[in-house]
Amino acid sequence: MIQALVTGKNPGLSIAEALSWLDKRGIDFRVRDVSEYALIVESETSIGDRIDELGGTVKVCEIEEVISPRQLGRIPGRGVPGSLHADNTFLAEFKKKWQAPKGGAYSPADLLKKRIEEEAVIQGTGRLYLGRTVAVNNPFEQARRDMKRPVRLGLTISPSRAMILVNLSMATENVLDPFCGSGTIPVEAVVNGVQDIMASDSNRKAVEATRANLEWAKRKYKSNASFRVEQCNARRVHEKFSGVMSIATEPELGPPLREPITRQDAEGIQKYLHRTYSAFLDSAWKAMDDKGTIAIVLPAIRTRRGRLVRQALRHRGFRVKNLWQAVPKGLRKRWMKRTILDEEREPGVLRVVVREFCVLEKESF
Repeated sequence: MIQALVTGKNPGLSIAEALSWLDKRGIDFRVRDVSEYALIVESETSIGDRIDELGGTVKVCEIEEVISPRQLGRIPGRGVPGSLHADNTFLAEFKKKWQAPKGGAYSPADLLKKRIEEEAVIQGTGRLYLGRTVAVNNPFEQARRDMKRPVRLGLTISPSRAMILVNLSMATENVLDPFCGSGTIPVEAVVNGVQDIMASDSNRKAVEATRANLEWAKRKYKSNASFRVEQCNARRVHEKFSGVMSIATEPELGPPLREPITRQDAEGIQKYLHRTYSAFLDSAWKAMDDKGTIAIVLPAIRTRRGRLVRQALRHRGFRVKNLWQAVPKGLRKRWMKRTILDEEREPGVLRVVVREFCVLEKESF
């Protein structure tokens, strides 16, 4: 069975998460194709049945036909709702065959609200994949988890990005968030099915908020997961936790910046933050299992000249994970980097402080 996992706003992040999730779930699969629009895999496992465990995949489509781009104009009109996940060169021809919105693709919200059953055309590498959408990621449920939980403390990472971190960390047995805030990442770990959830924060109110939100999530999603939340400085997590298999976390990213700053100022902020991150990684190494994985968000700061000042990734005891190992070399793209930047807030509007998603694997030294 050929299935397409349609990407969200950040294709690289969506695909890296999907590959990690397939691996951690032990699903037998083969990457058939990949583009900025979708990851195309062959697998006998129905991925759409578990789409709620993915933060970056917006739709799952079952592929029924593979054609060359030239063949699109030759197929008969369908006259049914359809979404085009491809570049705009195909849009005019696509609209002759399918009922489609102005932009060419129905959003998950449209499909759910209007109860639309759609077909899909998805661009791969030199070919088009035709099929039907069998599952949609529910943005309303994600919003409810974010807004309806008992306690919220200021701005936090979105549920979709939190779920991506949980999957990138390869969490199944246990996961730790040592900068837990009000518990967005631990709550997504509950939804993801992680069995043992650990969290900590140096702020007492954050610890209490996370406990309340985890209790709520367990009831809402009928989870049997166990959890432990401690008040603890991230530089000393090894004093509270041991045997940690996975860490998924977004630490302090520095001061909120509305405008780009000088390179000197950006380097100063990064140097200050690096001391915290380095001390945390020292402690994490002691707390983790020998095969542990860390998925962490680090800040990349935009300067007035448009360049990004990033954190150094070298740290004794960890190596940067190759996120693209399952992708055949002939299908790998230029944008498949060691780390993934999450830059755009709105189309064409770049953030000043950019989230950089990094995955580290523990190694002996």
